Amino acid sequence: MQREKILEVKNLKTFFNTKDGVIKAVNGVNFDLEKGEILGIVGESGAGKSVTGFSLLRLIDPPGEILEGSIKFKGQDLMKINKRNMNKIRGKKISMIFQDPMASLNPVLTIGQQLIEVLQFHLNYSRKKARNRAVELLNMVGISSPEKRMKHYPNQLSGGMRQRVVVAIALASDPEVIIADEPTTALDVTIQAQIIGLMKNLIKDRQTSLIFITHDLALVSEIADRILVMYAGDIIEYGSKESIISNPAHPYTQGLINSIPVLDKDQKRLKQIKGLMPSPLDLPEGCKFRSRCSKKTDYCKNNDNKLKKINNNHYSTCSEAYQLQKELIAGVG
Repeated sequence: MQREKILEVKNLKTFFNTKDGVIKAVNGVNFDLEKGEILGIVGESGAGKSVTGFSLLRLIDPPGEILEGSIKFKGQDLMKINKRNMNKIRGKKISMIFQDPMASLNPVLTIGQQLIEVLQFHLNYSRKKARNRAVELLNMVGISSPEKRMKHYPNQLSGGMRQRVVVAIALASDPEVIIADEPTTALDVTIQAQIIGLMKNLIKDRQTSLIFITHDLALVSEIADRILVMYAGDIIEYGSKESIISNPAHPYTQGLINSIPVLDKDQKRLKQIKGLMPSPLDLPEGCKFRSRCSKKTDYCKNNDNKLKKINNNHYSTCSEAYQLQKELIAGVG
């Protein structure tokens, strides 16, 4: 049974006007998010992942600008509401977990003060009620001796504990959507696994929807229900985790999967994707990946970069994959 769509994004375009030209960081993306779903957005640095996340909360500052598109949250277009109403949604209905917890936390306020402030601002709690709830939240995210930790400043906590505090703050107002932007990048693998497990359990228990942004396809395959692959501002592949991982249609996605280390004594050297992402100031016509692609054909020069249906829950912009699928269907028929 299909779940309720809580977020619908259509033709989202976020550009940056620089002295050297226009950077099309997000160039007309379309996707949706269901209630209780974890959507993974993956791609290299510069693919447009984080800008997409910031755009959803309208956190784009000059010289950046959201030029087009709609961002519908429970049917309400966030692009059409005023700043005051957007502030009521941002942090309360839709929260964000940033990559660097030290950039998210105020260094001159204790952990307790910061949690209490969030609860009082968004939920109008009394100070006593906010303090009790803050202790509960710290305990919920696995911080031992929460009463004691309430008095600590961010620099007195380890990186893993700071990230747990950021998760607690994101959960404080019981949001319906959480956007996590590379939330485990600065953590070692053991702490990373703990944070991922914590987020999965909390999302499941609360039926909160999560957008998990990362460059690590192996990581996103552990946590996501669906995966969205971005490249040079475009969504190039989109579908269920099972379909994307077991049958990647786009050569770029195939390259990401082939570059994942495997614990195998017979493992040979990892395969890397040759070349670099094109300059955002000089994007090629047609498929933007073709200069790095070993499977390119003349048709790729005229690729419209629109997502084409591979199967019922799998879409790709790769024209070769689409043609192959059509041939397979014709052969079966």
